[in-house]
Amino acid sequence: MMTIKALIQRAKVINDLINYGIRFLINLYDRMKWLKLWLLIFVFNKGIAQNYCYLKFENLHLKEQIYSGSVAINNQFYVPDSFVHKVEINDKGLDQIKYYLENGRTLKSVCQLMKDSIYTFRLNPCSYFELKAHHQKLGVFKVNAEMHPDTLIAEIGSRTIQLSKDTSKFMVAHESANCPNSPKYVNFGTKDYDGYTSEFTLSTRSFCFLHGEKILATYNRENSITFRLLGYLLETKSAYDFD
Repeated sequence: MMTIKALIQRAKVINDLINYGIRFLINLYDRMKWLKLWLLIFVFNKGIAQNYCYLKFENLHLKEQIYSGSVAINNQFYVPDSFVHKVEINDKGLDQIKYYLENGRTLKSVCQLMKDSIYTFRLNPCSYFELKAHHQKLGVFKVNAEMHPDTLIAEIGSRTIQLSKDTSKFMVAHESANCPNSPKYVNFGTKDYDGYTSEFTLSTRSFCFLHGEKILATYNRENSITFRLLGYLLETKSAYDFD
C-alpha cells in the first residue's frame, strides 16, 4: 500500500500536470488568435497586392534637356531612374498622372492602368513624356456636353466635332510620328464664324491610351472635362477603323 506521503506526492504531480495542461491550452488559444490575425492580415495584403502594376523609365539621358522632375501616379511620387517601381492602381476610377518639371510646369493626364502590367514612362523632347504598355493599343474618344451643345465645338487632334450634330460616333486622336504614345488631347471651345474652335478654348484635357480604351469626354457645368471609361476596343478592331 502507498503511504500518505506517496499519495500526497502523486496528487501534487497530477495537479502540476493539470495546471501545465491548462496553461498550455490557454497559450495555444492565444497563439491561435494571433495566427488568425496574421492570416487575416496576409489575405488582406494579398488582396491589395493584386491592385498593383509596375513602372519603368526610359530615355533618362534627356532628363536635363527637358527639365525632368518627379512623376506622381495616384499621388505616389517617383523620380525617373533605372529601377522598376511598384505602382498602386486606383480601383475607384481612372488613374491620375502628374509630371512635375524643374522649370515649374506641371503636366497632367489620365489613364487606365491594369494590374500586373508593366508600363514604360518614356522621356521625350516633343511631348515631354509618353506612357507605353507592353501591348500598346490606341483607343478612341466620344464627346458630350452637359450644357449649351449648340454653341460648343470639340477638337480631337486636328479634327473638330460640332456638338449640335451627331456625337454618338467615336473618333481617333491620330498618333504623332515622333511621339506615338504621347497623351491625346480633347479641347472644348466656342464656334467662331468659320465653325471652328475660337481662340478662347474653354477647357482641355488629355488621356493616355494604353489598352484600346473607349473614352467618353464630357464638358460639364464646372467648365471642366470629365473622362469615363466605356469599355475597350475588340481585339480585331483598330482605333483607325473609326477614322
